[in-house]
Amino acid sequence: MVSWEMNTRSGISIYGIPVMHTWQDLFFLNCILQHYPFDVIIELGTGIGAGTLFFALNSNAEVYTFDIRAAPTSKRYLQIEEILPINFCSMDVRSSSTVDFVRGLIEKRRALIYCDNGYKDKEFNLYAPTLKEEDIIMAHDKGREIRDEDISEAIIKYHLKPFHQKEADTIGADIYSFRREET
Repeated sequence: MVSWEMNTRSGISIYGIPVMHTWQDLFFLNCILQHYPFDVIIELGTGIGAGTLFFALNSNAEVYTFDIRAAPTSKRYLQIEEILPINFCSMDVRSSSTVDFVRGLIEKRRALIYCDNGYKDKEFNLYAPTLKEEDIIMAHDKGREIRDEDISEAIIKYHLKPFHQKEADTIGADIYSFRREET
């Protein structure tokens, strides 16, 4: 379990690195990570790396985080990142080469794809076709930066079913969560 601390200036932080998630978001993600083993987690949008550390610290999965910007450089991030199964990829998450790269990463592994970059709706729709049966796709900032109407076609087309969405909504987590079902 990760050591969380409350930082009065920036909100929630993980090992002193501010995280852009609420307690409800982190609680929901932790519950999923503890009950559903993933082989690989694909995080689209690294930011300053707190979410990346959260995924690596709370799962046994190999974590790949993608961002077009440079990797996080805070001393705390670098110290922790060295000992965790984290792979930073400086790539445009909306490029076809990145989608193909991710498809290769998850091909034979149970995957969680977490959309948390600048265009969550586009990312969700772009990566939904890469999912295999039982893979999970999530998107952060539900209702603010991504809405039902933004992803409704992909949900139908790629046979996505809510994955503990009722629980996420009940606790107030701002996360969409879907699983690819058998076609």
